Amino acid sequence: MSGAGKGWRGVVICALVLCITGGGSLRSQYILDEEEKRPVEEVKPEPEPVVPQEKIPADIAFNIKAVRIPDITDLQCAIKINWDLNPGYTGEYVVLRSGSSIDTKEKALAAKVVQNVNATTNNAIIDTDCTPGDYYYAVLSKKNFVDGKVRLYRDVNYTTIPVRVFSADALYRVTGIRAEIVHDVHVRVSWKRIEKTGIFYTVYRSRRIIDTDGRLREADRVMVVADEGECIDDTISVSGTYYYAVTAKVLYGLEDVRLITDENYTSVGLEIGIRSPLKLVSIDAIPEVDGIRIVWNHTGSQGNRLYTLFRSPKSRVAIEGVDAWTVLKKVDITEAGHTDVKPPPGAWYYGLIPEGADPAAYRFVPGVSITGKAVSPGEKRAPAEAGDIDRILKRTFFRGKYGECLKELQKLLEATDNEMVAAKARLFIGRSHIEQGRYKKAVEYLVLPDVKRHFPKEAAFWAEFALVRVRK
Repeated sequence: MSGAGKGWRGVVICALVLCITGGGSLRSQYILDEEEKRPVEEVKPEPEPVVPQEKIPADIAFNIKAVRIPDITDLQCAIKINWDLNPGYTGEYVVLRSGSSIDTKEKALAAKVVQNVNATTNNAIIDTDCTPGDYYYAVLSKKNFVDGKVRLYRDVNYTTIPVRVFSADALYRVTGIRAEIVHDVHVRVSWKRIEKTGIFYTVYRSRRIIDTDGRLREADRVMVVADEGECIDDTISVSGTYYYAVTAKVLYGLEDVRLITDENYTSVGLEIGIRSPLKLVSIDAIPEVDGIRIVWNHTGSQGNRLYTLFRSPKSRVAIEGVDAWTVLKKVDITEAGHTDVKPPPGAWYYGLIPEGADPAAYRFVPGVSITGKAVSPGEKRAPAEAGDIDRILKRTFFRGKYGECLKELQKLLEATDNEMVAAKARLFIGRSHIEQGRYKKAVEYLVLPDVKRHFPKEAAFWAEFALVRVRK
């Protein structure tokens, strides 16, 4: 065989071998590549069958809808739920809320009851008790719900699409902080207001520069103000060097605790010298049902704090006739007052004598060291003046004594006929409950008509603040 013939047969044999071995692999790879290029058909679940309207019992709510209302007046968060009922059906219906679709009897019975509604042809409520998260709703006959006869129809009397409430994750930082001494021992703290309404500013004070997150947590919280650019700190009672910091947050957001020198915290301390002697400035007796509450105010911090509290059937000018007095107890005038429980029948004066006072020199001053008039247990007082409540707040609320504040404001409410004073007392009772974490109790006072009438902005702001924390 010629060399050319041998070469031709070699090519054929090589081609056959390639087809049997390598050629098969190439073909397989080609087929695999083609299969990878084909779009994978998505397998969709079968939709739940829609129950025809005519087969739904006539007492079932239908056309349920839940939508977020972003711009409703005075509310930061609101969801409107509305539905229809067939004419002629009366009674009550319950609106339920859950974090997942209320599509089973068990979920319905475990859901939160938002509101009971008397049936009409068209019904709607607004749910303002919402925090960030997903919300689903259902509307059921109250009788059936109580009896456990729960009947649910998809997108008829329960929703399957959530209403989503997003958290306000934006952080707002205070700038332009300044602190200056006013009236010798008070400090005015000011800052540049953020160009946005609904901002809470928290003012902190410390004996050290508040330049770390740890020091911020350890600092004294002086007060929280809303939509303001300054505050007066009049709660310093001890001489020393003081530093300040101010943070900001929106209602649903987080407090911005990032600290920048001389922007949201001061780097230069203020020297406060409390050199005035400790002395009484007022004393008052407040009648109660089964006793008399004695309260007093003082100024200064240096000197004797111990006084003798006494009860007397008549007013006194000098320390004489001590045998006719009834000494109640030794008191520290920088602390709270005292309640004379079940005193003898009659009207009584109350006075304070400093420990070590010279009997020949000491003189009582009505309204300062002895009460200006006699009082009896259960006696109704004359209407309180605005100054009365301001003195209570200065002595209690603005010093963080919220429990004491609640007690004194409740007593003031029992005694006063002044509507504005009563409204202010209820406003700060609500705020004291907020400070102690009792948000539901706070709302009870903040939504009262007289509070909203005399303090509309403050009442709306703090009521909203409390409402959004009820479910947290």
